[in-house]
Parts: sequence; C-alpha cells; structure tokens
Amino acid sequence: MSNRQKNLLYFFIITLVTAVVVFFAVKDDFQEKIQLLLTANPFWLLAAIICVLLWWISEAYVMQVIAKTNHNRYRFFDSLIVSIIGQFYSALTPMASGGQVFQIFYMRRQGLKMHDGVMITLLNLSMYIVALMIFCGGFAIIKFQYFSESVPNFFMWLLIGMIANFAVYVLLVILSTSRSIHHFAINKVMIRLKFIKNLEERIAALEVTLGEFRESFQTVNRNKLVFLRILLINLVRLFIFNAVPFFIALSLQIPIGGDWLTILIDSVAASAIVALIISFVPLPGGSGGAEFIFNLFFLFLFKSPSSLIVGMLLWRTSTFFFTLFFGGTVTFIYTAWLNRLDRRQQA
Repeated sequence: MSNRQKNLLYFFIITLVTAVVVFFAVKDDFQEKIQLLLTANPFWLLAAIICVLLWWISEAYVMQVIAKTNHNRYRFFDSLIVSIIGQFYSALTPMASGGQVFQIFYMRRQGLKMHDGVMITLLNLSMYIVALMIFCGGFAIIKFQYFSESVPNFFMWLLIGMIANFAVYVLLVILSTSRSIHHFAINKVMIRLKFIKNLEERIAALEVTLGEFRESFQTVNRNKLVFLRILLINLVRLFIFNAVPFFIALSLQIPIGGDWLTILIDSVAASAIVALIISFVPLPGGSGGAEFIFNLFFLFLFKSPSSLIVGMLLWRTSTFFFTLFFGGTVTFIYTAWLNRLDRRQQA
C-alpha cells in the first residue's frame, strides 16, 4: 500500500470514528448543545488556538537548539515547518507513529545530513517524553486524592500511560546509543540483503553514519545545561498546551469561581494525563479513545454532561482537527514548493 493510500485510509478511519462519536455525543439534548456552541465566546476559543500555535513554535525552538548544539545551522523557519509537518503526521497516523519519520524526511530535503535529522528528532522526542512523565507524575502526586475521587480507575489509567511512555523512552535511548544493536543491524541484517547494489560500500557508509549519529546524540545528551534548558522549555510548553480545556470552559461561560488558579492547574493536570494515556490509542489521532478519556477526566471542569460533550468537541477541534487541516495545508504547500525548487535545479 502506497503512502497516499495509507493517508486516505487514515482519513477515512478518522472521519468514520469521529462521525460515530459526534452522533452519539449530540443525539441527546441536541438543542441545548447547539445553543452552547452558538453562544461560545470566540475570544477564549482564539486563546485555545494560540496555545496550540505556541506548542508548534516552542517545539521548533527546541529542535533548533538541539541542532545548534551539534554545530548545525538550522533556520527557525525551517524548524517551524518541520514541527507543523510532524504534528500533522502524528495526528494522522496511529499512535502518532508517522510524525518523526516525516520530520526526518523533510529535514533531509532542507539540507541536513540524515544522521543529524535523526539525532534532532529522537532527542526532541525523548526529552519531550521525560518532561511529560515528570509533568504528569508531579501533578499526579500532588492531586492524587482529588483525581482518585473524581476519575474512575485513575491509578490504572495513570500507570498505563507512565509505563508505556517509559518503555518508549528506554527503547529510544537503547536504539540511539547501543553500539551492539547497530552492529547487529549491519552485520546480521544488512549483510543478508544481497539484492542491494554495492552492498559493501553501503554497509561501510552506514557504519560511518551510525557512528556519527551516536557521537552527536551523546554529545548533546551530555550537555547538562542544554538538557535542563530543553526540559524547562518542554515543561512550560506542556503547561500552555494543556491549558486549552480551561480556555474552552471559559468560552462556554462555565462558572469558574474565585479560585481560578486552582481550577486552571487542575485542568492542566487532567489534560496532561489525558495526553499521556491517549498517545498509545492504536487508531489515527487516538480517535474514539481520546473522547472517552476526556469525558472521564473533565466533568469536574464542565459541570454538566451537555457542557462536557460540547467542551470535548471544541477541545478535539482545536487540538486535533485544527492540527490536521492547518498542518495538512502547510505540508501540501511546502511539498509543492520543494518539488518546484528541485525541478528548477535539475533544469
């Protein structure tokens, strides 16, 4: 199956699952939910979208920091485009599996060496996972009693998310730094691919590339100041992005009360834990699972079932569908521009 066919299949799955979810979400108390949508405050909805935009911009900055640490000149504009494309493919593919692959592909087209693109992408992902686990773990400890009382099986959901993310982090580090695994991949796997032309030359080139990659990965990872800087940026961007449900609640004119800061922190904590869990739902964009988990965690904020459903729909629209359609547009335009540039260079 070609990449185009896979993308069309993912779009179909997303559309089908979303249609089913929306149907069952709005079929009861339909008029009340439509009225809530029509009276939503656009100012606070714009604030939610700005949180998403800052999420992309901050990731672009992190990737640029990693690139510069390894002495790569990498423009912020190029990094921002790659961030948006990565977010688009993460939203489109099951378990966000396509985002990093396409980020590496477009970094290569921008002129970075393959091993530098892989290093930037994997370090960005691994440091994000570390920040996410610290962020969610810290909030889970502080708010454990609160969430245990308000969310059924809270500890089970938290444990699933933490174990899954920790396993991915360990796997990334092993695959990135293990000389023995790289040696196995070359001498046990590559050497059997007799149909590849100039196999010995390609194996030698791969050995050099993997060695450069290991050295680059370890050089940046050993730089404690850079590590702490990126960790801090990720913690801040996690707080901003996970404030989206709070702004959506404000747009629906949910009474927050005088202690708005506590409600904001509770909302950010719940949103982060939701993100921790749904990243491993095996459907594109976490479709179906994301809506279910959101409804488990956010009744405390939206107060009533109707407001919760409308809030969930606005949350998915701002964090997922906006990413899908805006990111898809950017990907299409940028790819067309790169292809046109390639044709000019070949002429």
